[in-house]
Amino acid sequence: MSSLTSSARPTTRPDEPNEFLAAIFKCFTTSVETPAPPPAADAAVSTIKGGYRAGYFPIPSNEDERMRVLRALDVLDSSAEASFDHIADWGRRTFNVPICLVTLVDSNRQWFKACYGLDVNQTGRDAAFCAHAIMPGAPEIFEVPDACADTRFANNPLVVGAPHIRYYAGAPLHMDGTKLGTLCVIDKKPRAPLSKNERETLKSLAAMVCDQLTSRLQSKKLQVMYEELVQRTAEVKKIRSAHCSHRTSQALTNPPLPSSLSSGQSHQPRAPDPHRHGERAHLCHRLRAESHRMEPEDLRDYIDRAERRGRADDQYPTRPVMPRDGLEPTPRSDRCLCGWG
Repeated sequence: MSSLTSSARPTTRPDEPNEFLAAIFKCFTTSVETPAPPPAADAAVSTIKGGYRAGYFPIPSNEDERMRVLRALDVLDSSAEASFDHIADWGRRTFNVPICLVTLVDSNRQWFKACYGLDVNQTGRDAAFCAHAIMPGAPEIFEVPDACADTRFANNPLVVGAPHIRYYAGAPLHMDGTKLGTLCVIDKKPRAPLSKNERETLKSLAAMVCDQLTSRLQSKKLQVMYEELVQRTAEVKKIRSAHCSHRTSQALTNPPLPSSLSSGQSHQPRAPDPHRHGERAHLCHRLRAESHRMEPEDLRDYIDRAERRGRADDQYPTRPVMPRDGLEPTPRSDRCLCGWG
């Protein structure tokens, strides 16, 4: 009995640890590795400090606001304009460089509003020097004296290949608190850093580009307003023409009656006064004969008297009543040449 019991027990040696206890001990002693969080937008700069990487570029913290301002300008992919080309040509001649650009940094590209020295109108944002110049922490003038000696750009395709950039200096385009792009000068050989006067000149050229962008936006707004004004004016003229045609046709078919007849009151014609009519004719005759010799005050007095007589004569019921919307009264044989007889 005792032999059966002793044979059923598992035999373990003191120097061999239990596998179950060893597994538990391993679970408590092994550290769990957690994946690192993805870098933030501003931390994207650290991912490209080692050099160019396709598809990677620095992103400003105000990228959404910057893109909103850029889209509002409505300038991307527009045709060439002489005002921007003149500024780029001026920068090329001033700094004696083969390449001068007016660049606008889009979401995944840099587009050239003005371009001297390059045969393309855009490049990828991952290879753009201007993508570094528009960062909030970038210097006022982003300058690279020798791109081959700079670890950020040594393996850049625009450095190792065409156009073989060696020197870069860019002044950002400030608009509404954002940096939309740069006015940059590029050389194919290393150069010494810009002097103070040269830096101020580059900043002034960038400010001129910003002024042109603002003027361009205002001109487009005025053009839109003018087109809307022309359209509304045409609509108003059409409505007025239709209204006047309706009133004219209504007046011709149903001419208005005198107020006394329309109100149902009795209307008795009044005989004309020969004395008043004779005085009116005399005034008109004298006015025609002596108007060139009369003083202005006397002439004005005669005209006032004739007008008063004319208004009194217009009260005769024998005068036809006509509408006032541009229709002349029926001519009368007793009217004098001056219009008051």
